[in-house]
Amino acid sequence: MTGRLTSTEGVLEHWNFEQVKALGDTWADEHASLRNLIYQLNSLHTVTAMMESFNPDFVVFVRPDNFYHTPLPTYVFKHPNARRLNTYIPDWQWWGGLNDRFAICGRDTYMAYGKRIEHIFDFCKATGRKLHSERLLKYVLQQAGARICTMDTKASRVRITGAFADESFSPKRGMGKRENRYFHLFAQFRTFMDRQRSDKTEAP
Repeated sequence: MTGRLTSTEGVLEHWNFEQVKALGDTWADEHASLRNLIYQLNSLHTVTAMMESFNPDFVVFVRPDNFYHTPLPTYVFKHPNARRLNTYIPDWQWWGGLNDRFAICGRDTYMAYGKRIEHIFDFCKATGRKLHSERLLKYVLQQAGARICTMDTKASRVRITGAFADESFSPKRGMGKRENRYFHLFAQFRTFMDRQRSDKTEAP
């Protein structure tokens, strides 16, 4: 499998960006962040389609502009059939949804994660909200029946100048409403049980 450099020409028209704009300027920056989000989600959609023929057990989604301070967990790649519905996401910066910076997805959830741009208008209609990246991710994974687990992996965005963006790795920041805090607590418990399962199978 090889990479692909895609053009942005026609992308906004293909995903009805004018209709997305009409739903609201989420970040109040004259739709610049919304535009960039559509480009990002389109690239994610493209690479996800390229992976379908491989029928992968797991898919690791990572951004090239991240510097990883700690490694991804390795135990998650064992027992793929038991983890086909699992999705592992960073345990920080959820912003009322789920951190969309990087993820490890089982075979039954990677399509929902990677092709979530297809569900923008479903999300907005169901929630009554403007397009929001983290909340969109939470919506599509819940619709797919994903089992959300967390990762302790830390990563910082690297600016084009080479400078690191300021990041908060506190799980509490951006958690939002009480329902999100409960969701996060259950995800942490699910992760604990998931790791325990791996530890037991590895015991002599």
